[in-house]
Amino acid sequence: FFLCVNFSLDGGRWDESRAYDRLQKQAIVAILGRSCVSSASYEVLLLVFGLRRVDERRVRARARYAYPFSRTRRRPDRAKFFVALDQRVAADAAFARESITGAIVDALRKLGISGWPDVAECNSVALDPDDPRAEQREWETLVDRQFEAFVRRREDDALASGGPESAGLWREIADATPTVERAAAMRAWMRRAVLNLTADDGGCSLVSLLAGCWWAAPVPRVKMAHRVFLRPECGACGRTSECLPLHLLAGQCPGEAPCPCVEASRCRAEWEAEVGRLYAQYADAEATVAFALATPRTLQRAALMLGWARGVELPWELSCALPRAFADTWGAWSQDRLDALEAEDAQQRAGG
Repeated sequence: FFLCVNFSLDGGRWDESRAYDRLQKQAIVAILGRSCVSSASYEVLLLVFGLRRVDERRVRARARYAYPFSRTRRRPDRAKFFVALDQRVAADAAFARESITGAIVDALRKLGISGWPDVAECNSVALDPDDPRAEQREWETLVDRQFEAFVRRREDDALASGGPESAGLWREIADATPTVERAAAMRAWMRRAVLNLTADDGGCSLVSLLAGCWWAAPVPRVKMAHRVFLRPECGACGRTSECLPLHLLAGQCPGEAPCPCVEASRCRAEWEAEVGRLYAQYADAEATVAFALATPRTLQRAALMLGWARGVELPWELSCALPRAFADTWGAWSQDRLDALEAEDAQQRAGG
């Protein structure tokens, strides 16, 4: 019975994966704390944290389960049952939609894997006694490789020009078609140099900035009512801008008036000076040229100042030092500013 009925709740009437995705987003926003606005884009948060959607993880788990499920065919009575289930999936659309067998077949189709795994034991071939799990590991490696390509298609859509507006800065950080080594290096940089900073508001500010949801320079529009949205405002001066991250970090978005906040200007000068010092200390020839040629007041230059940029190989020491420079300057400013705003709100509530 377990093999016939699918309790994974994929139907449109009761889709728990969406509920779990909401919980996952809430958990990410909770980690980022005060630095993150509630209108953060879930797709961009997944990109920055390197996470997968719940339904995607379910596809991977089902495709991996295809091996032990298929292995039951080594017993004649189970083999007949397996064949019957497989045939019914092909003939009965309702059964294919509601059964575990149908869910596995659908997962394999989504990953571009044709057919069930060819299990040696089902062909009366004994497993290798020295490594009985070798065949299963080979299947899981195939599934994982196809799964990464499957997820990459969703990530490419988010990074495309028509994707979420919040991904603007991340597009200048993540390579469009990275090599395996380059992708692994970027994730290592994110884990060690960026996400490790999330123990306080200062470090969380950088992660929120990368995701386009930093409270001081948010990208998503602010929802005021049903179908009523307002453009976000700069946390330093209260102005709006076509690109708030550039408005605040660079002091001015091209074609717009500069940010007039004196405190932000002082913080900006400290950050730029520290970035310049780090480049002088750690940069090689390629990094020096890339930074010198980067157009001022662009997201490309901002990415180079934050430690990772598309198509540029920065020295590891430099990449790891730049995020801390942001946290020590802009992150500290953000934390002090948030504390001041909360104190003002508390005074107003006490006075009211």
